[in-house]
Amino acid sequence: MRLRINEMILNSGLKKGHIAKRLEINPVTLSKYISGERKISLEMAVELADILDCEVTDLYEKENQNEQGKNI
Repeated sequence: MRLRINEMILNSGLKKGHIAKRLEINPVTLSKYISGERKISLEMAVELADILDCEVTDLYEKENQNEQGKNI
């Protein structure tokens, strides 16, 4: 799975510091979630999706998908 957290944050127009504050986490922790250095819990992913006004599934993308979303 490819993480789309950074993409969704950029699309939201919100600043990473603001998001970290709302999640009650250190901005470094958010950066680690974005880079994949640290795995995000389901609970945290749900909270992040709520802040970004998206679905949890929007934070991830299956690798090897073609334009129609089918696995190749």
